[in-house]
Amino acid sequence: MTAPMRRPIQFRINPNQRLVLTGKVIEHFWKHTQKSFLIPESGGQLFARITPKCVTVTDATGPYRSDLLSRYCFVPNKRRQRADIQEFFKRGLHYVGDWHTHPQNIPTPSSLDLESMADCFKKSRHELESFVMVIVGTEEQEQGLWVGIHTSASYTKLNPL
Repeated sequence: MTAPMRRPIQFRINPNQRLVLTGKVIEHFWKHTQKSFLIPESGGQLFARITPKCVTVTDATGPYRSDLLSRYCFVPNKRRQRADIQEFFKRGLHYVGDWHTHPQNIPTPSSLDLESMADCFKKSRHELESFVMVIVGTEEQEQGLWVGIHTSASYTKLNPL
């Protein structure tokens, strides 16, 4: 018997566009929460279909065996990430950001999280107005997710609709 699919969560990016995290993506996040001291921080990338009115995140990758994981640190395998970006693009999906876990009920980004997302946005070749960062806490409700959009100079926390 398969587990029921989680419901999608929607966020307003701007007056004309919304971000949707599909149930499949939400379920992927919850499979990797740090519910015990033995579970390391983990994460991956986010891939979406993009229209003028909606960014629909349909896939979340990772973690992979080749990533470096510890209780308070996640370092992804960059080679694997680049390969995933190419593979998902062939399927019509765009890399839109990253996700990772924190061992907190209600997560908040660290200064390193914010700096690395700004750096990623600056160094990437893309036509997006911003990247998405999701931090997954241990609370398996909407408040257990920190969702933000990032540029090289700023970020905005998004709230569920």
